[in-house]
Amino acid sequence: MIYRILRSISWVILLLIPFNLFGQGEIEVSGKFLADSTKVGNPVPYQLTAKYPKSLEIIFPDEQYDLKQFEITSKKYFTTQSDDTYSYDSAIFMVSTFSNQLNQELAIPVIWLKSKQDSVIIEPKADKIAILRTFVAEVDAPEIQEDSEWTLVREQLNLIVTILIISIILIAGGLIYYFFGGSIRLYLKVRAIEQSWRKHEKAYEKALQDLKSGNKEEGVRMLYEHKYFLEKLEGKPLTGQSTREMMQFYPEAKSLHEHLKVIDAYIYADRKSDQLLQAYQGLLSFAKDKKEEIKKQLKDTKDER
Repeated sequence: MIYRILRSISWVILLLIPFNLFGQGEIEVSGKFLADSTKVGNPVPYQLTAKYPKSLEIIFPDEQYDLKQFEITSKKYFTTQSDDTYSYDSAIFMVSTFSNQLNQELAIPVIWLKSKQDSVIIEPKADKIAILRTFVAEVDAPEIQEDSEWTLVREQLNLIVTILIISIILIAGGLIYYFFGGSIRLYLKVRAIEQSWRKHEKAYEKALQDLKSGNKEEGVRMLYEHKYFLEKLEGKPLTGQSTREMMQFYPEAKSLHEHLKVIDAYIYADRKSDQLLQAYQGLLSFAKDKKEEIKKQLKDTKDER
């Protein structure tokens, strides 16, 4: 009886070993600022490193990734180094912040592509940096001579006049908002969408050129950025979805489905089709159509009001 129990426990331990070997615990990610302090708006270097088993597929984020109060202004990737067991990746990100909070934290993650249906975002321990504030230099007060004569100075601005001016400004602002508030909000939303699109299109076209030279990592990044742009545009949870799950949001988009099948075959099965570049261009065209559709919806909603 005891022998049977010990043999069962041994089998359970053997079954659990592979999962531990290839689990997230084997992935080591670290990130740190390469400076102790910076000023608001000034770029500062941030180093990100990752150690992981050679069999895993790990990618680093780029300029489109949302870092809350920080923005990625540029990046430099270094060539992957590998030994018999592990691969080592590193990159330097130039980041800047426009928040005046004295102490800020940042943790740039890496993305583990586990399978077609699953990806995991792994963050390092957050690193802190001090934000230096710019102070106006104090000016020495002029000395007062004892024999100076006093001169009566008339008040330059009456209190009633001040209140009147403020009231006029508030009333004028209220009237402008009442009559033109909808148009102003629409303009700002459309402008934000167009700015996001131009940034996405520029990065996508650059990555497409790298893909033509055989850089498969750019193909993985382009697919992720396509999902991320649509997620921000439409508010749908797409970045962690597989192709099958993503198509549940776009059941009528047959061409999109065909493009994604070609891209999945290239990324996950290493089958490069003659239609691969056309498929990636199709994703960009689909995103552009969705952008125009959202803009039209915003304008139609404003007109109905």
